[in-house]
Amino acid sequence: MDFTVPLTAVALAMDCLAVSIAGGLTKSKPRMNDVFRVAASFGSFQSIMALLGWFAGSSFMEVISGVDHWVAFVLLISIGTKMIYGSTNKEKNPLSFDAYSLLMLSLATSIDALAAGLCLTILGESVASSVIMIGTVSFILSLTGFYAGKRLGRLIGNKAEIAGGLILIAIGLKTLLEHL
Repeated sequence: MDFTVPLTAVALAMDCLAVSIAGGLTKSKPRMNDVFRVAASFGSFQSIMALLGWFAGSSFMEVISGVDHWVAFVLLISIGTKMIYGSTNKEKNPLSFDAYSLLMLSLATSIDALAAGLCLTILGESVASSVIMIGTVSFILSLTGFYAGKRLGRLIGNKAEIAGGLILIAIGLKTLLEHL
């Protein structure tokens, strides 16, 4: 049995997992509706970006591969820095999952899926089953991460927002360093 696609799906979902943990850290009482919306957005974007990568072909990947890591870096650093700054305010300012922030987080965590989609064609993998697996794994790990972060947040208390911001900054730095 070939484990290429399942392992790729897990690897792609790691950013979603980390951002979901950060979200769980900062939300004291997340609504089930919001948690599912975040997980669905992350899973959907992972699937869509993998599918776009498959459609795009190598010429488009050459154009975007030069800047994709910079886009993810800037988005994640900005959001992480905002979270840390917000933690110094007296008001509780958790990681926002409003429509705009969720769109930016979904894009930032799914950029690697674009390149992975291109690899699906090179490896000759079934596109439909691969895209479904990538989205499903991201959805499941995002749900898991949110609840793990919520439990961890209870343990570390008011430092949760700083931890969440540092996680996002670390993901941004990791993404940039992997591509330099």
